Amino acid sequence: MRREGKVSRGVNQGGLDYYHKLLDALLEKNITPFVTLFHWDLPQTLQDEYEGFLDRQIIQNFKDYADLCFKEFGGKVKHWITINQLYTVPTRGYAIRTDAPGRCSPMVDTKHRCYGGNSSTEAYIVAHNQLLAHATVADHYRKNYAVSSLDIAKKGKIGPVMITRWFLPYDESDPASIEAAERMNQFFHGWYMEPLTKGRYPDIMRQNVGSRLPNFTEEEAALVAGSYDFLGLNYYVTQYAQPKPNPYPSETHTAMMDAGVKLTCTT
Repeated sequence: MRREGKVSRGVNQGGLDYYHKLLDALLEKNITPFVTLFHWDLPQTLQDEYEGFLDRQIIQNFKDYADLCFKEFGGKVKHWITINQLYTVPTRGYAIRTDAPGRCSPMVDTKHRCYGGNSSTEAYIVAHNQLLAHATVADHYRKNYAVSSLDIAKKGKIGPVMITRWFLPYDESDPASIEAAERMNQFFHGWYMEPLTKGRYPDIMRQNVGSRLPNFTEEEAALVAGSYDFLGLNYYVTQYAQPKPNPYPSETHTAMMDAGVKLTCTT
């Protein structure tokens, strides 16, 4: 819908027309649309310009894009998802390169397929910027678009989608396994839910990650906390957790190792 990735560079009317037709077809069949603004499809131009969500410029660009969507489709869409699976792009895209944009530390991928990156730091920066982008868009929507009539049933709602797993102790009689499961839940769910509910990161993340974990200003914390009307949950699997030493600062370290946990899939 945007030319060259930014609304300021023009919009693609053909793209807007396509989505209008799609939404009209859904509504004609009495299907309620839930529209996702970002499902890992960052414009390549923004990745090339400033590495996408690694740079805070993305916050304003994401807001501009969301505003275009709200203006164009707000009369047809009352349920908006800001970002799909907040955990996925920071970890798989900026720590272990299995997803776009494919960044990681050189020794994390010995086949040298990463085009750059730091697996110990970038995931935390990207996650932080995603939370701020989400909260900025949610705040903008609530203030300018959410209520279009006096009928409360027509009030729009906005929120993110979370990737969810659950973590159980590998050995329920072992205190270390019990602690590992709790740590993993904090690193996996708390990484996003603590900011979304309390405006801060979990204490165990602060302890284990230290200065590599960004800080929210007081204003940002207030913006992020409570910045959702609903949460989408994509549930995949339950895993067993047991303690494992964190190899930081080795050349093969990734942010996903900071919990100090070894995971095993349940059967």
